[in-house]
Amino acid sequence: MQALHEKNPYDGFNPEGFKRDLQGWNSERPLFHELIERVKPTLVIEAGVWKGASAIHMGRYLRSTRPEARLLAIDTWLGSWDF
Repeated sequence: MQALHEKNPYDGFNPEGFKRDLQGWNSERPLFHELIERVKPTLVIEAGVWKGASAIHMGRYLRSTRPEARLLAIDTWLGSWDF
């Protein structure tokens, strides 16, 4: 975060009133755990996050098994006409 921003852009953000909407396709597949165990990454990059379900799943697994690892989630929202 410090490499990208002088201050945390979420400081002062209040999530109250926002409905949690985590969706994904096969977001909790065992394959994520298997790959993390095999590769033992220090950095995982997910490009094309959509609503974050798989990133959150991987992040929770990384936190419990490889707490030194980091997860970078990237999405441009260019795949949807809504944005």
